Amino acid sequence: MTLLYDLLRSVSKIELFYKLRGSGAGPRRFTSERIGHTGRTTAYKELRRTLIRDGVLSKEGVFVENGPNVWLARLPERVQDPRVAVYVGRRIPYLIFLALVLKEGKDFESPYRLARGLRTPLTSTYAAVRLLIKRGLIEQARLEIAEMKSAKQLQQWLNRYLDLTIEHANLKHDSSSMFKAVPAYIDGLEALQRVKYEAGMPIGPSPMIIRTCEAFRPFWMRALDEVDELKERSRMVSIGPSGTNNEIVWISGLPYASKPNPNPD
Repeated sequence: MTLLYDLLRSVSKIELFYKLRGSGAGPRRFTSERIGHTGRTTAYKELRRTLIRDGVLSKEGVFVENGPNVWLARLPERVQDPRVAVYVGRRIPYLIFLALVLKEGKDFESPYRLARGLRTPLTSTYAAVRLLIKRGLIEQARLEIAEMKSAKQLQQWLNRYLDLTIEHANLKHDSSSMFKAVPAYIDGLEALQRVKYEAGMPIGPSPMIIRTCEAFRPFWMRALDEVDELKERSRMVSIGPSGTNNEIVWISGLPYASKPNPNPD
């Protein structure tokens, strides 16, 4: 499944799909050429498949208008430097920037503390921190969002995107965009029912554990307070630490532990 940082690398193409949304430009109208591809190349077909799978495009290849999608498409007009999306369009640089956006007064102080908070490899974390410093997105003296215009614009854009994922979850009863923006996965009896389901097995509300790293806990605590689907569940929803080696399986757009642990930590 494609996460937000993957989509950021294609944001210039997504913006073009967004701008073509009302022009009747479907598969028969050479959309591929209008977004910069020379015909129906393999790269275009793969991009289209990915965006359809992730709900950015409909099955007909038309841009799907909802809060998160529109705000994603508008990133190039909200952030002065178009290269910023590329800089944070990889897993660890994105996780670092997101952690600094969500830190809520916490000081990570060093790449070592960041790596612990994100559960990322130390060497890769150091390399990503150096990249983000070099690109002017975080401060070298201490780990926080830089004062440069593009860094602040990206911070504001990402904060609003997170707001929209919560609004979308309440409007459409679809929380997939939250999980794609702020990495986490579902565990507990809820995951056990979904992952280990067999024909005839009774299905009903079960205790759910949302597992995430410590750096992203503030967002998911907020989600528990603001997302109706989570607030109104008849069974408890809790936040727990993510496992170190647990693989993820995506079912109906949501991530579940492939080997569910029904017991909270």
